[in-house]
Amino acid sequence: MKFSQKIAAQFSKTTLHLNALTALIVRFMGMGLQFLAVLLMARALGAEEIGLFSLYSSLLVLISAVIGLGSPINSFSLVSRLHIQENWGGIRYYFQNFLKVMAGMSILLLLVYISLNQTNGFLGESYKAVLPYSLFGALIFVLLRNAFEFMQAMSKTTLAMALENVAAPMAMIIFLMLLTWWDKTIQATWVMTVNIGIFILLTVLMFKLTVPKREHLLTQPSGESLKIFNKSTLALWASSILDMAFVNVPTILAAHVASMADVGRFSIAFRFIGMIVSLLMVVRGTFGRDLIKQYQDKNYGACNLSLRSMQKFGLLIYVPIMLVFAIGGEFLFNLFGKSFDGAYLYLLILGVGQLVYAAFGFSGFALVALDESKFEAFVSLLCILLMVVLVWLLRDYSAKGVAIAYSVSISLRSFLPYLYVRRKLSKLTTNGMP
Repeated sequence: MKFSQKIAAQFSKTTLHLNALTALIVRFMGMGLQFLAVLLMARALGAEEIGLFSLYSSLLVLISAVIGLGSPINSFSLVSRLHIQENWGGIRYYFQNFLKVMAGMSILLLLVYISLNQTNGFLGESYKAVLPYSLFGALIFVLLRNAFEFMQAMSKTTLAMALENVAAPMAMIIFLMLLTWWDKTIQATWVMTVNIGIFILLTVLMFKLTVPKREHLLTQPSGESLKIFNKSTLALWASSILDMAFVNVPTILAAHVASMADVGRFSIAFRFIGMIVSLLMVVRGTFGRDLIKQYQDKNYGACNLSLRSMQKFGLLIYVPIMLVFAIGGEFLFNLFGKSFDGAYLYLLILGVGQLVYAAFGFSGFALVALDESKFEAFVSLLCILLMVVLVWLLRDYSAKGVAIAYSVSISLRSFLPYLYVRRKLSKLTTNGMP
């Protein structure tokens, strides 16, 4: 390699690390604001109402995965390629196709809600209270996730995270503080409404910042891959549903084996873990684009290096923060009030499983980047079925059983794809490829 090439490669690597650091700082700021928002919400609502809000949130995200047709993952991969090629017309063409599909999905959701609402006794009272909000919010959330992936794919990761992780919780904090100042009794349905409103504002702003203007339509889009439905759609769809199921089904399962107050305690611990794990998205957003390009270029040695870098950064981010939560967790939960006593145990159990995820979790994304979406979907399905079985076997342990089942399942789901990816890259490298 020439000296100039080495300098360029080193500069690119340094820039990548600086981008990761900047995005991580924004994530840390967002994490602090999310903690404050959850704290204010928990103190205002109490464990039972928080359980109701968590059920709404879990159903929203799960439904969004079903109606999203794998589009967030597809958007990141496809828009990354189009952006690298400076195919602005292709990006706008894909965006328009996506909106047409979502319009059809909104009609389908309306029909589903009408059918469920007319079926007596099919839904419990808790589900009846949150389902209208979850269904409408799910449609908006699909748009938001795609808008976020558009920004990441176009190298606007830091700005996207600032909007989602700083601006969004800040808006919720202002709302909660105003109601507290006015001495108003806050209901979970109010928080749901404000939550959906924030989603709408963020979605509009993110797409405004990424979708090319009409004049870029002069660039002619081309290729079958610009369509929402292509040969990999089904695998991506299944993968996204199972991915969302892993972080939302536990709360839904807890609602079947524990009281709503216990669901609230479990969900608060789960949110703490989720805040830490959300920091890991910095790693995927920073290194994921390079991994896709390296595999396209058949540079399998570089793919291995990117995967190892993702692991190192994942552990470097997760371990110190989890130690802080593990040591000071009881004190933190005391801030939430007496109704959240016992949540600390859930935090410890869930934290063990997420430690394995931090070390190997990016292998699931790596499978998608390496065109192995079907295997990723198969492993996810296998592990989520394992989680359901374990919850049933441990049902006498209430929400603690759900926490154990989740940790076991997420550990297996993280490690199996890692073994598969390393084996595939090893074979490709051994066969004489770079």
